Amino acid sequence: MGDFNAASFYGEDSQDLRGPPGDKGDKGDQGNPGPRGEEGKDAYQVWLDLGNVGTPQDFIDSLTGPMGHIPAIMKVPYRFGGFASVSPVASEVLLLHELCADVVFPANLADTVGRAVFAPNADYPLDVTLLEPGLDPVPLGTITFHDDGSSTVAGPATELTAHKGALVKVTAAPSVDPGLANLSFTLSAFQTLSSADVFQEA
Repeated sequence: MGDFNAASFYGEDSQDLRGPPGDKGDKGDQGNPGPRGEEGKDAYQVWLDLGNVGTPQDFIDSLTGPMGHIPAIMKVPYRFGGFASVSPVASEVLLLHELCADVVFPANLADTVGRAVFAPNADYPLDVTLLEPGLDPVPLGTITFHDDGSSTVAGPATELTAHKGALVKVTAAPSVDPGLANLSFTLSAFQTLSSADVFQEA
């Protein structure tokens, strides 16, 4: 028997025998739920299957590892600062901050920063002084603002310890003519805490 040829059987216009597509059928009914799967292993059994040996309590205990190393001494940042509009009319106290903890000011007042929103017309220093009760004032350093908006910080070459309750005073000097300048500054010190202090506070 030879190959079937639709054109020779139905004629050259056999494509006309196909009707238009029918309408989409209705959605079928939802099938029945499948059978329930097998019960999975609990975490304790998985732990045993991995070659561990012990009771459920041993498994629970294994979930907590040993305490990590905590340095005996930690340095915790202590920062404070202020913002002021200054002019050279008089010596002006811009900040009087009472320390709420014993802190250490780093050598050269490291990490202390100053920013000028409106820069002064000339170099303009802010003097930083430590006032400990019953002791003479101790110069902590100077934050100098420049006419290009930058600032430099100078301070003692060694660390300086200050005690809780001491005052840190920042004073604008009247000896130069900066015009009207808007200045902000942040002083940085640190607390020295032992691991025992940390756990006691927690």
